Amino acid sequence: MCKRVEDRLQKIGSDVYHVLLANEIETKMYVIGWIMTMFTRCFEIDSILNIWDIIFANKVSPTILAEVCAAVVVSRKKKIMS
Repeated sequence: MCKRVEDRLQKIGSDVYHVLLANEIETKMYVIGWIMTMFTRCFEIDSILNIWDIIFANKVSPTILAEVCAAVVVSRKKKIMS
């Protein structure tokens, strides 16, 4: 799963991906927790429901989960880059 997220992140947010690498932040440090808790520990309920809609409307698959995780990282770009 982490490899899928890294591959997708390199395509849609390579600058963020490289900052994470430079700071030795491994993908598994955030992805595993997000997936194990279905994103409930890191987002407000409105965001969680939107994420769940995306995941379940597309039939839960590793590809969809990787897309969502990469999108979440990119959505936090400003915070990561600072």
